Amino acid sequence: MNQYQNDLEMLDVSMHNAYRVLTNKISIKRLINSSDDQGMWLPYADIFNPSNKDIDSVIEYYCDLEEYEKCAELVKIKEYRKTQAKINRINNSKLGGIR
Repeated sequence: MNQYQNDLEMLDVSMHNAYRVLTNKISIKRLINSSDDQGMWLPYADIFNPSNKDIDSVIEYYCDLEEYEKCAELVKIKEYRKTQAKINRINNSKLGGIR
């Protein structure tokens, strides 16, 4: 297998892992413990808090593969995270005024 094929395989493994982690199909701990010889690859550095840009990359990957069900699931997760972030900001601002 040449380097290009290795890179493509590593990308595929990392995106599949990211999809499973983002959709709570597997936990980070379980992924680490169950990793086979391919390794525990993820396409982003912060494995516990991927950015929206990181999630967009995973969505784009699955759209390119025409796996639209996975794309839709990831878009819902991204929207949920945005909503949670707004709620947290509102709650934090309210708590700041109570002091």
